[in-house]
Amino acid sequence: MVGEEIYKIWVEKEIVNVELIKSLSEKDIEELFKKIGEILKNLSGKTKILVTITKDYYSTVPSSQLRKEMVKKTINLIRAIGIPKTAIFGGNVMTNTMVSFILAAAKIKNVKFFSKKEQALKWLNQS
Repeated sequence: MVGEEIYKIWVEKEIVNVELIKSLSEKDIEELFKKIGEILKNLSGKTKILVTITKDYYSTVPSSQLRKEMVKKTINLIRAIGIPKTAIFGGNVMTNTMVSFILAAAKIKNVKFFSKKEQALKWLNQS
């Protein structure tokens, strides 16, 4: 389907909301991080990020080679723009493990996984 939505980004109460709807290509990841970086530059104060991984996100699984390329690209992009306090919810064990690997490789520690949105928001809003 042409023009199918693969992610959404919006800002609400100084929280950058990122909803991952479909699996992302390397190009999609680059575009997503570029947009997040632009949003972060335009917001003042301690901005936070809330990532929602939807069930449809798992409808397509990228090849092993693409996953490796995506990990490298994601690490480089994270290092380039920096990541503020970030809560992730909705992922499955495989996705959370892969994201944990990426974050560990990039030496990023201010990211946590949650099973419920309410828990994620509570953690984000703590000082």
